[in-house]
Amino acid sequence: MAATSVDHISWCSSPDGEFDLKEAYNLACVVHDSHLYESFMGNWVWKTIALPKIKCFLWQCIHKSIPAREVLDARGLVVPISCPLCNAEVESIIHILRDCPLAKEFWNSFPIPIHSCTFYGTNLLDWLWINCTNYQVAVSGISWSILFPFGVWCLW
Repeated sequence: MAATSVDHISWCSSPDGEFDLKEAYNLACVVHDSHLYESFMGNWVWKTIALPKIKCFLWQCIHKSIPAREVLDARGLVVPISCPLCNAEVESIIHILRDCPLAKEFWNSFPIPIHSCTFYGTNLLDWLWINCTNYQVAVSGISWSILFPFGVWCLW
């Protein structure tokens, strides 16, 4: 007769599988030098000059917590994934905020201080990071790094 075992939760960072608070703290404090890791974690969001609700929104965008149809579909909800505004593309976060024709019309109404290849050709994480942190160029007297997060919020 074969022995039966019961599934149980185990902590992968300890040899015996038991949760260890000290090990969890050490994992949380690991410093990564990679720009991609910093960009993914979004620590820069809290240093942007924006309203707290906009900072929270940017954080949610970075961590794919905005209820775009693509995100909802990935979480198992049965929803149509096409954009209800243009019906041409999947409604992803980057589509809503940048790639939808209505979003492009919005962004093109500003003198964007970034080359259009960079502005329209980067992934979501890099796009948000570049536009929120790297440009102090004034557009109509307002720094782009202030205007951009507000524009993203308004598009949502």
